[in-house]
Amino acid sequence: MKSILVCGRKKKIAIVAGKNKVDTQNKATPIKSQTAQPEFAIDMGQMGGMYSGYIHMVGTEKGVGVRNQGGHIQADKTLTVKSNGQLVWQSAKTQEAVTQANGDITLLAKDNLIHQGKLHSGGVLNVESQTGSVDNSGTLAALKDVNINAKGDIHSQGNVLAGSDNKSKIINNANIILTSEGKIDTRGTLLSKQNITATAKSLDLSQTQIAASNLALTSKQGDIALTQAKIDVSDAKLSSVRDIHTQQIQIQAQQWNINANNLFNQNGTWVQTGQNESQFSLKGQLNNQGGAIETHRLKLNADSLNNQAGRLVALSKSQQDWQIKK
Repeated sequence: MKSILVCGRKKKIAIVAGKNKVDTQNKATPIKSQTAQPEFAIDMGQMGGMYSGYIHMVGTEKGVGVRNQGGHIQADKTLTVKSNGQLVWQSAKTQEAVTQANGDITLLAKDNLIHQGKLHSGGVLNVESQTGSVDNSGTLAALKDVNINAKGDIHSQGNVLAGSDNKSKIINNANIILTSEGKIDTRGTLLSKQNITATAKSLDLSQTQIAASNLALTSKQGDIALTQAKIDVSDAKLSSVRDIHTQQIQIQAQQWNINANNLFNQNGTWVQTGQNESQFSLKGQLNNQGGAIETHRLKLNADSLNNQAGRLVALSKSQQDWQIKK
């Protein structure tokens, strides 16, 4: 079968599309085909809904995608969608989650993965592009962890929620883990009661609202940008081999540990709410022009400091460790 249009209501739905030989265990063995490839092996563009216990959809033909355009998908147990091409998941535009599972949800694409609309997993949510990028402009939410992985970039203009109920309220301890071999670029919300971890060549989380217990951002080759971001965490660890940009940021944390070349904090506001020591370890300059950094205890190492019209204070009466070379 080259392409398929699906709709059903059973305890288990398993769909394998492509030029295959399928055994009784739903294992597909691809067969060489001389006919032209369709754009999508599974296309749910006209489907009203699919409701089942387990839903498992696989498009096996190389370069041929899977698409859902507005279909309501609900699984009492788990939902798995795999594509050997691109995966386009465009849920209906509604306040309710129209893609739901009481258990885990897995979206896996060989090429680019595009998500719109609202999706909620009652278990763990795994979203992955093996060779391309992940693009989210909707809501990706799970009661447990949310894992997003991409060989290329991760773009999110929407919401990523871990520990969330299906009304987007954070009720459970869970983690958000973003891993990209390219760039991570977000402009929406990242919300979790536990850990948010993002690792990539470079990160741009400007204008993103971030709330978690622990935040760990690691840039392996480029900058970290947090311009106009709003961050409320217990512990923040930011590490970049290059620069960190926090212009006009609003960050509140019990403590932080910052490692970078330069930190550009013009008009940014940092407030430490805890009693432990926070750290800035900079090979270059701390630029705090017009900024405000208020700590309890601060360890500062930098080559230079620009604090013109800025405020940099440590309120504790204990001895502070500030080392500025020039």
